[in-house]
Amino acid sequence: SREILERELAGHMAGITGGKYDWVSVAEDDLSLTLCSNEKGGQVPVGQLSKGTMDQLYLSARLALVNVLFGGKKTPVILDDPLHSFDDNRLAGAVRLLDEFATERQIILFTCHDRYSRFGGRVVRI
Repeated sequence: SREILERELAGHMAGITGGKYDWVSVAEDDLSLTLCSNEKGGQVPVGQLSKGTMDQLYLSARLALVNVLFGGKKTPVILDDPLHSFDDNRLAGAVRLLDEFATERQIILFTCHDRYSRFGGRVVRI
């Protein structure tokens, strides 16, 4: 449901952004997203976000949708370089989120960058 999606999204965004964005609204009619940031004085439409924050929101949305759509099923998640525009702090938050997510599902992340390996996890070079 929409409420579950909003809760999942808010938790993911709070984790990635260090709490800067801790609330997400999903519009019922068109599923558009709006974030809330106390630092920015309230609601922030997606169109006003930086590219990095927008990419973080979309990663959060993909992971939230996997949980909403598949529930307890152990479906794998395949991501193509979703973290390339993240600064180091938000990259660390995203890696923690992916590590947590990986306790329930297999995650395959393709990238041409080596900056992820410093955060641990299993990196396989092909």
